[in-house]
Amino acid sequence: MVVMVFEIDQDFYDKVSAVLAPQGLTLSDAIVLLFKKTAELGRLPFSFTEAELEAAKQSNSVRLISEYVEGM
Repeated sequence: MVVMVFEIDQDFYDKVSAVLAPQGLTLSDAIVLLFKKTAELGRLPFSFTEAELEAAKQSNSVRLISEYVEGM
């Protein structure tokens, strides 16, 4: 199992949580749905421009702090 730890800007977390809550979803639920759909399709389940991709890469709203494999 791979364990991933993210740091998320509080304001960004609050905005995303507010969008997800009316659907009964947590951030964790949404990430699982994103990963499952990405694996199913073999690509991200939405389109984006090159500019949006670059902006996402430069964003400080979400940052991977650590990733490691456990129990191997």
